[in-house]
Amino acid sequence: MRLNITLRMDGCRVEQADCERGFVLDGFPRTREQCEQFDAMIESEGTKIWMVLQLEVSNKQVLTERLCGRWVHPVSRRSYHVQYNPPKSFVAAGGYGKATPSVETMLDDDDGTPLMQRLDNTPEAVATALAEYEAKSAEVVAHYEKQCDYNVLSKSSDSLHELQNSPRSHVKEVVAQAQARRVLVRVDGDGDLETVSARVWNQIH
Repeated sequence: MRLNITLRMDGCRVEQADCERGFVLDGFPRTREQCEQFDAMIESEGTKIWMVLQLEVSNKQVLTERLCGRWVHPVSRRSYHVQYNPPKSFVAAGGYGKATPSVETMLDDDDGTPLMQRLDNTPEAVATALAEYEAKSAEVVAHYEKQCDYNVLSKSSDSLHELQNSPRSHVKEVVAQAQARRVLVRVDGDGDLETVSARVWNQIH
């Protein structure tokens, strides 16, 4: 999709009433050009990005497993994962680590039809995509590093229980002290999805 179209769509969306108290952009902007144009657009409307969240995954095998484990229902687009959200048919066949995911073992929970994998979820496609992503994301990080007043690391040592029951994150304390100036938060992306999701949610909630 062309950048100007994406910008107009995002601009219209964040102007809606449910975004008055804030919004989260996932996967955009992805390049330095997109960063510059999006910043200019929202700042012209009296808004600004106050937090940039960088998810860091040191173990590339984890990323590959997460992406290659995705299966979808071709009609409804219901999403499954062989490890984190397997269909009942795969669990019955032995589950992750025992059964082999295939059109015979990966069936939709609702109608029992075979699931499919997208072409970009193969190991070869994922390796290429990760290389491209790292090159482009480096530009995005560099862009926001220059603009952020604080650079904070979300600790990977936080347990899921601590994250879920934390009344106030370290980032929120920093933001309060900085009077809500822009913050770059590096979140440890290693670990199971539930813990990583809690780690992210703890910073933006």
